[in-house]
Amino acid sequence: MLAAFCTIERVKVPASPRARWSLALSSFFAALLVALALFELEAVPQWDHAISRWFAANRSGALTEAMLFMSRWHSTLPVLVAAAAIGAWLVVRRERLWLLRLVAAVPGGMVLNVGLKNIFQRARPVMEEPLVHLTTYSFPSGHAVASTVFWGWVAAYVVTHVEVAWVRSVVPFACAAMAITVMFSRVYLGAHFPADVIAGGFVGTAWLAAVFAVSASRR
Repeated sequence: MLAAFCTIERVKVPASPRARWSLALSSFFAALLVALALFELEAVPQWDHAISRWFAANRSGALTEAMLFMSRWHSTLPVLVAAAAIGAWLVVRRERLWLLRLVAAVPGGMVLNVGLKNIFQRARPVMEEPLVHLTTYSFPSGHAVASTVFWGWVAAYVVTHVEVAWVRSVVPFACAAMAITVMFSRVYLGAHFPADVIAGGFVGTAWLAAVFAVSASRR
């Protein structure tokens, strides 16, 4: 879904509010379907747990270090620090619209995720040799939401401010790849079940697209 957001922003600048709202609603309903399948139909846990156990039993040293690096640098504090640094730069450039989008998308998305975690209250995976120790709830993944809204914002900013065609083509998909890698790292490290990061990606995309749609309508 983040790739879809990047495509919308890259192909048509400025992007259509209708396209953004369509993506926001479709992503929201996709996240809702994951939640319904998980908590109401109980159709997810069997394969969800099996994938988590497989990764726990098949980790490798170099990949583990790389996934730990990606995970650490996309936790709450580093993402907020990066967003604050970008925000300060936007203040200097007097780009008020993009500053509002950044504040609404990144910190706002994180707050939304905390609220959703406390609604669903899903326990974290339990591993024999855990690589991360967390006491918060698991669904949806905070790293998935944070990386989606942060890198999605970066992609949108680049395609609307850079004239070089190859940059506008490559950066959005590079940003989507970063977010996907972060999501994978959380499952690989045993911090989340696959359904947690899938839902987090949908939630982040829905929130990001909604923020851009609302801000465009109020310009």
